[in-house]
Amino acid sequence: MKTAVMIVITAMGISGAANASDMGSIQQPAQSSIVQPIERKATTAEQAIAEKLGENATLSDLPELQSYKGVNLNNQPLQAGSTVYNEVTRSVGKVTGNITVLLSHGSIYDLAESLKLNVTYFDERAKLGQLSAAGQHDILATLDKVRQSPQVASARLDIAESRNRPQ
Repeated sequence: MKTAVMIVITAMGISGAANASDMGSIQQPAQSSIVQPIERKATTAEQAIAEKLGENATLSDLPELQSYKGVNLNNQPLQAGSTVYNEVTRSVGKVTGNITVLLSHGSIYDLAESLKLNVTYFDERAKLGQLSAAGQHDILATLDKVRQSPQVASARLDIAESRNRPQ
C-alpha cells in the first residue's frame, strides 16, 4: 500500500515539473497607467461630523450613552431634539425624547406617575414600554432616575440615526 502511494506522488511531481517549464510563456498583464482615486476618510470625529453637518462642531462626552457624543451642546444638558454623533457608525442622530424601558416587575404606569413622565407604549406581557421625557430639561438625569428604579431591568434613550440612507 505504501508503494502505491509513493508512485502516485512521484507521478504527480513529474507532471507538475513538466508544466512548470511552460510557465515562462505566460504573458504578464500590462500595468494600467490610470490612477484610481482613493476615497478620503475623516481621521477624527470632529472632521467626520464637520463633513456630515457642513460646519465645524464641538463634541461633548456623554458617558451614559457609551459610543455617543453630544454635538454643539456648549455645556447645556442633553434634551429632546439634541444632535448626537455615534463614534462606532459615524452617523449623526437626534435624541427623540423617548426612553425605552424593560421592567423586571410592576407596571410602567406606576413608574411614569412617580417620575412625572407620560407613557407612549406598554406591552404588559413582555414588560416592555416607552416613556416620553421630551419635556425634561436634562434627559440624561431623567434616564438615570429611570434606571435607578428597582422595577427597571434596563432603560435606554431612543436616538433616531440616519443610518441606511442613500448618500
